[in-house]
Amino acid sequence: MMRGKQSWIPVLVLGAADLAQRGLDYSTGDTPKTGAFLSRIERGLALEWWGVLCILAAGIVLAGVVWKSTRTLATGAICSAAVYAGLAAGRVGELILAGWPPDGWRSAVHFSIMAAIWCYAAGMLSLRDAIEKDREERRGERATRIANRRAT
Repeated sequence: MMRGKQSWIPVLVLGAADLAQRGLDYSTGDTPKTGAFLSRIERGLALEWWGVLCILAAGIVLAGVVWKSTRTLATGAICSAAVYAGLAAGRVGELILAGWPPDGWRSAVHFSIMAAIWCYAAGMLSLRDAIEKDREERRGERATRIANRRAT
């Protein structure tokens, strides 16, 4: 089932590890010193819940790797993209509210790029899943035709 995407596996695992470590960091809470650097979106939800979202998304990706399931990998990639897109939106919002010149744009760009990478992975994995299903159906149809020919 995972044919043709073995080269993606290390990248997906590293991306999931990055998201999981962010989730572990969020799950430990914050101090007043670090809380001052959180975006409005990050403050809108308890950091522990951001940690849960990050860890769940990473877990879905890793489950897809372990189960060799393209659909599960694609679902994990979509969840990862959603988490990073939320974080990016919060950082971009902070930049807009802060005025000119922008300060702290590195996080906004990083989160946006990570969301785009996960979106790309989700798209490619979803396409791969559709191709795999089409091949399975065609194999089944071909086997049925061959069996019908032999029966006559």
